[in-house]
Amino acid sequence: MLFSNFILKLIPDYNPDVKIVYTDNVGRELDSKEAFRQLSHKFHGKGSGKTKTEKRMKKTLEQMALKKMDSDDTPLGSAALLREKQKEANTSYIVLSGGNRIPSDVHNTLSKISKR
Repeated sequence: MLFSNFILKLIPDYNPDVKIVYTDNVGRELDSKEAFRQLSHKFHGKGSGKTKTEKRMKKTLEQMALKKMDSDDTPLGSAALLREKQKEANTSYIVLSGGNRIPSDVHNTLSKISKR
């Protein structure tokens, strides 16, 4: 008791900043709900059912895939392809056109022909 009082007198404004971080066996950081679930399963010696386990695995795989993916790109990588086309064309823009659309000059020519 004397020792603890002595320490408190030496450091009167000691305020430690403690942050408890829970991780799973893979090293992924768990939120409080997931950490409690894992602790409860370990304590009681039981686990989740098959469907819940599959759901949780699917969720973690999706999170890992999102971390690997570029933050400014789409899942198909279309933004990277657009940037590549811009570099090839040496322009800051890309002309987008539909496959079935008729260009305006051809449309004007067709309308002149149909008027005859």
